[in-house]
Amino acid sequence: MPKSVENQDEPNTQSINQDLHSNLFLAAFSSLHHPSSDLFILSMNYWVCALFSILLVIVFAAMLSCRNE
Repeated sequence: MPKSVENQDEPNTQSINQDLHSNLFLAAFSSLHHPSSDLFILSMNYWVCALFSILLVIVFAAMLSCRNE
């Protein structure tokens, strides 16, 4: 019996996510220069989420450093 082979038509989800992430990043950059579309709103949400997550990491690190002292 031959082994069952994975469906090769199905694309790699990791590369799709990577492409989507880079496309959102490029959209965020280009929308800063052309703020006149729905893409601008989407990419601003992307920037807000990125800044919020960075802020969350900074607050968490500050809490841990205060706890260690």
